[in-house]
Amino acid sequence: MRFGYLRFGYLKCSGDKICRFTDFGIWNLEIYLNATETKEDIKIILRFCLRCILNNQISNNQISNKFLFYLCGLKPVNHRMHTAIISAFESLIRLADKEKELVSSLFIPRQYARNEYFLREGQVCKMLGFITEGLIRYYTTNDKGEEQIFDFGKEMDFTCNYESFLDHSPSVVNIQCIEDSVIYCLSYDGLQELYTQLEEGQKFGRLACEQLYVYAIKKIRSLYNDSPEQRYLHFLQYYPDLQQRIPQYYISSFVGVKPPSLSRIRKRMSS
Repeated sequence: MRFGYLRFGYLKCSGDKICRFTDFGIWNLEIYLNATETKEDIKIILRFCLRCILNNQISNNQISNKFLFYLCGLKPVNHRMHTAIISAFESLIRLADKEKELVSSLFIPRQYARNEYFLREGQVCKMLGFITEGLIRYYTTNDKGEEQIFDFGKEMDFTCNYESFLDHSPSVVNIQCIEDSVIYCLSYDGLQELYTQLEEGQKFGRLACEQLYVYAIKKIRSLYNDSPEQRYLHFLQYYPDLQQRIPQYYISSFVGVKPPSLSRIRKRMSS
């Protein structure tokens, strides 16, 4: 399969085999990937070239970055999505330009297919996620094997089982993608690095925890005090654009009623 036509220095290839390295010079390269081992060999070379690009040893205009990232198994940087992550941080703290670069470098994009899990019950949550595309649901399973949805997450929301993430305990929560999703992931060590390297890193952690605490208290209060009608109104308030994106039985599970009861609630509210 022909993957591309590149032009850069430090190596020379012919056909589908890497022939030899050269010390200097720019060579025309035509890559044919006809075998797995050849592709892996080329990946090794291209990773070397990526380091050269980052060190300004090879000019960016001599190689297609998108093609290079593809063959290296990486995803090209989506500056728009990184801007969204930066905006989320800046809603709580101030960031210098170098700090923005650090934040962007630590979040790694991952693609999830519909129905794929970000986290399963019993696993330790190792990633804090920021959803840039798609939709997720949080649910537990009761003794009868019934799923009970207690929250949703959409674009520009953070996602995580913070209990499991912070104390490394097995998760009692499932986090599943309802749609094909792109989630930018930050490891536990990466979060600790942000806490120490950002001037207001500790402040970010404190404010984020305060927001999570307030949200959790509201959810618990609603669970014990609100009627199904009130919980449905809360759903419409928090997620006004989700009714057309998720099945009605997911909404009924979130409200805490069976689908026929939700239909009656909606009918009474519309009359």
